[in-house]
Amino acid sequence: GVHWGMSLKEIKDEITKGAKCREIGTRKTTYVKNFINKSSFSSDYKKDIYGVKDEFFLKITKKPIIPSSDEINVNPRSRSAKLRIGERL
Repeated sequence: GVHWGMSLKEIKDEITKGAKCREIGTRKTTYVKNFINKSSFSSDYKKDIYGVKDEFFLKITKKPIIPSSDEINVNPRSRSAKLRIGERL
């Protein structure tokens, strides 16, 4: 099953259809963004032999959720946090 500390590559194979994946990215935000937006760790979409995009996530949040100014004042380390949510197709 899926647990904290698993890598994104491991999660891709473990989560079932309809499950939601929430990821808080900080330093490696680009990897998380590409994983949810493009179903890939690179900046390119993966395509099948017919040229159809191979997507396995539906973006739930159009833009990442960032901490409020109140949260940043209480917890300065949260400045770089971005929450992205995707649903497994």
